[in-house]
Amino acid sequence: MQQTQQLEKLVKVFGKGNLLEAIFIFLGGFQNMISHNNSNVEYIDHRNFFHLYEFINKTKTQPLDRYFKLKLSLQGLCLIYEKAYKILNHHNHLDAQEVMDQIYTLAIVDQELTKIARIIEEEKDASIRFLNMIINPKGEPPFNSIDDFEEKVLKDIRNLINEIEPVNYPNGITKYPKEEVVKQYYKTAIPLYEALIELYCQINNINIDKDIILALIIFVPEVAEYLPNNISNKFNFDLLNQTLNFSNFIQLIGIIGENYTFDNKEVDRKFISVKYLSIEYGLIQVGINKDILTYLINSDEEDIAEKFEDMILAYIQHESESINGEIFEDAPNARSETFKQKSYSLLSVEFDKRKIALYATGAAFTILLFSSILGKFLHDKYCIAALAILGAATLALSTFTFCYSKPQQQEPLSDLDQAKVNGNENKEVEYLSTN
Repeated sequence: MQQTQQLEKLVKVFGKGNLLEAIFIFLGGFQNMISHNNSNVEYIDHRNFFHLYEFINKTKTQPLDRYFKLKLSLQGLCLIYEKAYKILNHHNHLDAQEVMDQIYTLAIVDQELTKIARIIEEEKDASIRFLNMIINPKGEPPFNSIDDFEEKVLKDIRNLINEIEPVNYPNGITKYPKEEVVKQYYKTAIPLYEALIELYCQINNINIDKDIILALIIFVPEVAEYLPNNISNKFNFDLLNQTLNFSNFIQLIGIIGENYTFDNKEVDRKFISVKYLSIEYGLIQVGINKDILTYLINSDEEDIAEKFEDMILAYIQHESESINGEIFEDAPNARSETFKQKSYSLLSVEFDKRKIALYATGAAFTILLFSSILGKFLHDKYCIAALAILGAATLALSTFTFCYSKPQQQEPLSDLDQAKVNGNENKEVEYLSTN
């Protein structure tokens, strides 16, 4: 089946057992760009440090810890490298201690990072310990001295600044043409992230190739077309889009006390939006449900990543085979009535004739009442007659609709489909480029 084949292709790109690793890496580097009137570009950083404080204080050890740390570690490294670049881009004469202090001052403005700063605020070497905690939480400190920080981070950034013309990187709104802005951004971002990845792989035990890690970090759907050819030719951006799709569910996992958890209602809401967007953009619609998330947050099995992939595969197979015995093998035509009907259903916008009849009845009585009151003031028999006919016609139509329509009957959901909401029992639609 096509959906199964696409998942197998995705697993092949990352390597068997590495899909979960790829998703958490993607979450650690995720950012976005939004164009305004096809000219201005706004860079929005979606990285956050939610649950970093809880992760550091968590004493219970679970297999999911390794993957959760991949996200937190990459977020910390992105923050350090990007802020160090901005600082040195304007003041390349600063020494390592001054750069660390400025990064520390800028970082603790974030509410989540403030929690980390409070742990070490009274210590003498607060800034270097802070950087160590956010890039390798609960692990060995990557920087044992100021010289370590200069050698492992700032040396590469200083060289990059000397080689590339400075730009406003990467936040803010610019008035330059979108294409030029994005190309200039990638011109700086790619070598910066390549240097970052070297340290990232030294800190963490990562199985995915470095080229794939780079793709996961710099991939921004809105502007992927502007990537240099020598980079874009290495990646299948449709598969990266699917990774984004899966990440929408994984990012709902958080930490409360000693345990991982997720909000059931948030999963339901996410299922609706992801399902709809999957159809619109031609992605695999399904893949992660509450059963899979529950396994991830509770499992003590060491092969959690392999089991994760097996559960996704089984879920996709079940969905493809169980929906009315039919599968759409090609991308839907967005203009077709079939596609429109399924899209409305996914958003729980059902055409409820009985409700319309109720509203129409109320409107009819309102018109009749209005015509009666208005007639007393106007004494116009034609006006009264016209309004009365309109009200009577509306009442007749609503009565007919109410009497000859029946409420739709829906079968109860199976245990496997509990993550779905009303209207999700539709045929699966899939399309993913094989280029």
